[in-house]
Amino acid sequence: MKRCPKCNLEKVFEEFGKDKQKIDGLRSYCKECQRIISSDQRKKDPEYMKKYSPQYREKNREILRRKAAVNFENNREKLLRQGRESYYRNQEEIAKRRKLKRDSSEARKKEAERQKEWRERNKEKYSSDIRKWQTKNRVKTNAHAKVNRAVSSGRLKRSMKCQECGLRCKTEGHHEDYSKPLDVIWLCRHCHASKLETVEV
Repeated sequence: MKRCPKCNLEKVFEEFGKDKQKIDGLRSYCKECQRIISSDQRKKDPEYMKKYSPQYREKNREILRRKAAVNFENNREKLLRQGRESYYRNQEEIAKRRKLKRDSSEARKKEAERQKEWRERNKEKYSSDIRKWQTKNRVKTNAHAKVNRAVSSGRLKRSMKCQECGLRCKTEGHHEDYSKPLDVIWLCRHCHASKLETVEV
């Protein structure tokens, strides 16, 4: 047993964090009191903690990962429940942050590279999925083919600027009406995907 000088209670050794510099190898304050002290420090000097925390995480990355894995296994149901409750409480704010992140040029570039790497690793599956989609969506497939032929022959000019967000890139033709195959809106991949999601919903 060991006495914590802050709460003045005797507790088992497991209630104290490790500290190699101490004679007994344990921190002076118990874990509960140490959490309170750390919380007060963050409130008093948030800028210092913002600067210190990333350095600490980088230096102790592997140790923190192992601790997190053990903690998750020991408290799986509790942590999953807390995660779900936190998500539903902050759902709108989370959606806004995710949208801002997805819309950034860096995120778009990273996603394009990820998709390209996946297609390279899964060429057969990708080709098979494309053939299945084309079989199920003949009207769309024919419209896409007509657009490609019209662009190649010069009858239709591809815009190099997204007509939705203004991003300069190799755009994709979006159809509002597939019965008019050459009536397209030129969009970047991201805006095109957003349009298709809206149509599907």
